[in-house]
Amino acid sequence: IMTSWLASVEGPVARSGGYLVELRAFLRRTGRPPGSFEMSKIRTDAQDNQRRRQRIEDWIAKGHAKTEDRVLLVHYLRRLAHCEALVRGGEEKRAAKGQAA
Repeated sequence: IMTSWLASVEGPVARSGGYLVELRAFLRRTGRPPGSFEMSKIRTDAQDNQRRRQRIEDWIAKGHAKTEDRVLLVHYLRRLAHCEALVRGGEEKRAAKGQAA
């Protein structure tokens, strides 16, 4: 469900809302779409992760980041790139269908 959900019209919504990685984690963990309460938690987690990422990037810029901070950031950015690719793939597929019609 994770790949199909992110490739669906829900993917661009999650991307613009800034919660792609957190939605991916929920879908992988549960194997089902989130309800409204769960979406609230996903959005809150995304905000927390955005603050954490910014803090780590600041530490890196100042030369104060620990190895585990750098590893955390790299893993998050890899998951984000994977999610972005799934969303783009879905958009391209929908665009191709629209052109074929």
